[in-house]
Amino acid sequence: MRILNAQKFMALLAVPSAVVFFSIGGCSTTINNGPGGPGGTADPTVARAECEPRCTSKATSCGASPAQVEQICPSLCGSATERQLDCLEAKTCSELANIRDVGAACPKGAPPPGSGPGEDPVVGKQECEPRCASKATGCGASPAQVEQICPGLCSSATESQLDCLEAKTCSELARIRDLSAACPKGAPPPGSGGGKKQFGEACVCPDVSGAADGTCAGTDYPCSSGLSCVYTGTSGSGQCMAERCCTKSIGECEQDPSLLTSCSQGRCTEVGLAGFFCKK
Repeated sequence: MRILNAQKFMALLAVPSAVVFFSIGGCSTTINNGPGGPGGTADPTVARAECEPRCTSKATSCGASPAQVEQICPSLCGSATERQLDCLEAKTCSELANIRDVGAACPKGAPPPGSGPGEDPVVGKQECEPRCASKATGCGASPAQVEQICPGLCSSATESQLDCLEAKTCSELARIRDLSAACPKGAPPPGSGGGKKQFGEACVCPDVSGAADGTCAGTDYPCSSGLSCVYTGTSGSGQCMAERCCTKSIGECEQDPSLLTSCSQGRCTEVGLAGFFCKK
């Protein structure tokens, strides 16, 4: 199995060690929270009890210190509306670092990020974080590394970006330095071309030599979108399988059947050292 280098994978977040979250100097301390924006859409001010934890999570994931969080969030959360907070959460850390006026960067009453026709919506944390954890764990990340990686990534990753990352091999992920360059927002779904192997069909991962257990997936590999070629000990020869059905270590999955999740297709099966996958 290819083991994920946590420091390399953290580059997905593009977070400098001392990045400034964003400037609040230009943000008005009073924002009318009545109907606003196109069509008079209501955009209420977010209560502090909800706003400050959301602000803290985003700021911390972008490298802000506790002192910077204390400087940013109480002032922001005195007036930020739901649309503004959604907008800020959807921005990358580098975009936030360049903000000098919240009102201009994220206008009150603006449409939610990714809500327009043909846009690429940001994936909600409840959906994104389990998907991120599954991919990272499959690449050998420890629980501590998953905690470092996923909350920050899931603060702004869009559906197409997450699909793109899930389709990449562990070695491809380890080489990523810039998420937006490796997986641009709005990119076509990985594996959308023809000629791909389907669920249960035999496949070969071309960049494997000798005996090894592991997986490969993505546009340059044989299985259709949403499937991985899972191989065991035969120079990359394997079968197209669906999602990983246990994200813990192999030993934990073997000892505790409650950790095995139900499969959208096939049955949850242990596949050598590659882990547990939904197999036909």
